[in-house]
This record gives sequence, C-alpha cells and structure tokens, in this order.
Amino acid sequence: MQNGLSKPLAAAKWSLLAILAVVTFSVALLPRATGYKWLWVRGPSVNMTLGLLNPGIPRELEAGEYVLMVWQGSDPNGVSKLREGTAIVKRVACLPGQHLKVTMRQADCDGVMVGHIRHKTMDGMPISPALYDDIIPPGKVFLLGEHYYSYDSRYFGLIPFERLQGTITVII
Repeated sequence: MQNGLSKPLAAAKWSLLAILAVVTFSVALLPRATGYKWLWVRGPSVNMTLGLLNPGIPRELEAGEYVLMVWQGSDPNGVSKLREGTAIVKRVACLPGQHLKVTMRQADCDGVMVGHIRHKTMDGMPISPALYDDIIPPGKVFLLGEHYYSYDSRYFGLIPFERLQGTITVII
C-alpha cells in the first residue's frame, strides 16, 4: 500500500514544482515582455501592496481603476508631503463627461456620493476642499484614495491626464 501512495505523491510533488517554476518564470518575464513594471505601494491611501504598472494611459479609463500620477505644481492646501515629482497611487472616481460636485461636506459623481470631506489632515492641519460643480472636461479626472485621511482630488482638484503615468493592476 505504501508503494501505491508514493507514486501519486511523487507525481503531485513534481506537478507542483513544475507549476511553481512556470509561475516564477512568468512573474520574472511578464514585465519585460509586456512593458509592465512591478510597483510596490506603501501608505494607507490604497488597499494594495503590490501591483503591475501598465505605463501610459489607455484612451478610456474606467471608474475604480488604479492609476499612478506624478504631482506637479503647488499644493493648494500647502500640505508638506505633496512635493513636485511625488508619485501617488489613487483610484479613478469620476471621469470626463460626468457631473462632479464637491461641496464642504461631500463629493458626488453623477449624483452618487464618492467621498466625505474632512477639514483637517491626519496631523490636524486645516485643509479645504477643491469646490466644484460642473461636468468634468475632456482630459481631466477626479481621483480618490481609500483611506479616511487620503489627500486626493477632493482637496487638490482635477488631475490632467498628462500627469498620469499608467494604470495599475492589483496583485496583492
């Protein structure tokens, strides 16, 4: 009986090793073959640790997609963490052609609330929302983080597509 079990176990062991080898090989070569790049995400703003960055922005973004943006210009609230060239990962919440309304209390996209408005940072510094009530124009997008204290488009406004570096596929 022991010999009867060892062959299936040995076969299963080799099958598992073959699968692991294929997965490891694929993980190592996928970014090179497709142009994707591995991206480690640190910070509480999004629920992700590891993702694959697809450089460049597709013609059509979708609500809920993650994007990598690079901050340019001055921060309207003077938050010290937001410096020129800072890479930021956020989720697309409202797209060109949709009606965005940001008030002192909340942000709505096409009449659906997408986020509450805070008036202080995690450190207790006062901040103001980027008030808005109009259709998002072509070439701009409204981005949100997932953490309660996320500093995002609710506070720094719409982001031009040119600042987006690519979309992100969540791995972990």
